[in-house]
Amino acid sequence: MKVRQLEKKRYSVFTDDLKTCIICNKPKNDLHEVLYGSNRLNSIKYGYVIPVCRNCHIWLHKDHNFTLFWVRKCQRHFELDHDREEWLKIFKKNYLD
Repeated sequence: MKVRQLEKKRYSVFTDDLKTCIICNKPKNDLHEVLYGSNRLNSIKYGYVIPVCRNCHIWLHKDHNFTLFWVRKCQRHFELDHDREEWLKIFKKNYLD
């Protein structure tokens, strides 16, 4: 599936409301892939996307601890149905230990 098609089908395992910032409840400006870079497409595939307003989006990119909070939340969610080995095979890094 092409990137553009994946982007159009983005969803979130953390909220059904993609129109409101998940952090501050203001109207969202962006859909943020929690795992980015080489894991961006996997983030989209598994629903590790959150709606954010512009200020919260900037904050996510500037605050490593805040980003780590969301990445860990993704890994915990993944490991509800999969094991750590599968997480590492797909996302290449363990964020919980």
